[in-house]
Amino acid sequence: MKVIIAYWSVVLIWSTTPLGIATSNNSLTFWSAAGLRMILAFAVVAVIIAIRRRPFLPNRQVALAYLVASLGLSPQMSLVYWAAQHVPSGVVSLVFAFNPCLTAVVSLLVLRDSTLNLRQVAALLLAVVGMAIIYLDQLGVSREAALGIAALFLSTGIFAVSSVWLKRLTSNLTLDPFCQTGGTLLFAMPVFFLVWLTLDGQIPTSIGMDSAIAVVYLAVLGSVGGFTLYFYILKHMSVITISLITLITPVIALAIGTIFLGEPLTLRLVVGSLTVLTSLLLFEGMGLRYLRRLVDRLDKREPVADLLPVQDVKANLPPVGAVQGALRKAERGEPRTVEEEKSAGLRGGLLPVND
Repeated sequence: MKVIIAYWSVVLIWSTTPLGIATSNNSLTFWSAAGLRMILAFAVVAVIIAIRRRPFLPNRQVALAYLVASLGLSPQMSLVYWAAQHVPSGVVSLVFAFNPCLTAVVSLLVLRDSTLNLRQVAALLLAVVGMAIIYLDQLGVSREAALGIAALFLSTGIFAVSSVWLKRLTSNLTLDPFCQTGGTLLFAMPVFFLVWLTLDGQIPTSIGMDSAIAVVYLAVLGSVGGFTLYFYILKHMSVITISLITLITPVIALAIGTIFLGEPLTLRLVVGSLTVLTSLLLFEGMGLRYLRRLVDRLDKREPVADLLPVQDVKANLPPVGAVQGALRKAERGEPRTVEEEKSAGLRGGLLPVND
């Protein structure tokens, strides 16, 4: 039960993150909204690290890993917060969902530790078609919206490169999730502060209640809670189940944006979104694995009960007490009623029935 709650909590947090980003920009510049989130998130993580008494910077290799992760975080957050001013929150979530595909491509080019099969190549091409449809839809809205889509793609690409680089550096390291989050924020904040000072430099004098709540929500739940819960379900659930999150969150985010922010849901946007989600489904091979497993079992002519969940099999078994009572009567030679035989499952040839 705890794992299920954690799973759907991650889905809810990741689905509402684009909404939180858009809301935090209401009374704050996007630089200020992102900066306040980073500072607050670091404060929360620092308290958790201090309570748990884990070594924060044990060696130079760990410090280098934090630095590499921060190089991906600072520009990525800046681009996402700027794009959120012009792009619907559901589209932001949809581009986020494309990250596993980009990471796989970067990993193939840089690490050369994996290959793409024909199905995955076809999925990437289909995703490009879907994103092109969405881009044309946003281009019809405004030039800034189209540039926002490009900024989101750039941010996703930067994050993918950073993730692959980080994987290469930490292949022989075991990093604590909270320390990794805190170290990344610690190295990212000075860089982000310098960029903010150069391009913005506006200190917020007043913050609306909606923006303040959104910043706190994103810092505590979006940055710290979501990350921690994700690592928790990663240990207790299958990769296939976890990868379904990338398909669920864009749908929920599109619905939330339409209902709460009044974002337009055009036919072209729906078609493009469905195309991208189909490409993600194809890329991950979801559904094909279940179908292949079912066909393999049917070829082996295994009992149908083996294909059913355990709960369904148990539900069809007769009560233990009824079977024991019928067996005792059979041993004593006492007659059994038809109702007793049915409740004990004896009308299927398990024991000889009454004449």
